[in-house]
Amino acid sequence: MTLAEVTQGAARAARRAAQVLVQPRGGRAADLVLRSTGVIALLGIPLTIAFPRLVPLIWLAVVSLPASGPLGPIMPAALEPVVMEAAKYEKPIWVTLVALSTYVYMEYLNWHIYRWVLDRDLLSRFRDHRRVRTAVRYFARYPFATTVVASSGVEVPKATSTAPSRNGSSPKCVPSPMAPWTT
Repeated sequence: MTLAEVTQGAARAARRAAQVLVQPRGGRAADLVLRSTGVIALLGIPLTIAFPRLVPLIWLAVVSLPASGPLGPIMPAALEPVVMEAAKYEKPIWVTLVALSTYVYMEYLNWHIYRWVLDRDLLSRFRDHRRVRTAVRYFARYPFATTVVASSGVEVPKATSTAPSRNGSSPKCVPSPMAPWTT
């Protein structure tokens, strides 16, 4: 085998590897999360070799990305325990800065991912439901109160008064406006 053949074989293998790396994986949102986590992990390799003392911080950055992402609720590691574990090995200020920066980065990605998902035609019936529109309107005006009411599942009175109406009946209640699936 000549040097030219070896070089051509290596070039073909490099092209194939490049095609695999740029091929989309899943949807746009999943692809974005996967690639950003991969880039952070790849950047951590030379940093770990050059500065072995930074291993806990690099580990924190790589693990906290998916823990703060859209799949965070089903991940085996939540952000808070990961931060507490990293704080055992590194100064709290550095742990705080790394955790904060990865959290803010993932929230930025989450905002774009959720916007992209909610703009799909598949969710148009959900988006256009009367209770969802009402909940969004209330949330724009009273975000904390709307979140408390929606998460508690408390029935919301239709009438504003607790006094009986003219016919003697008490005010009617409707399910929480954030739960359109209850009807």
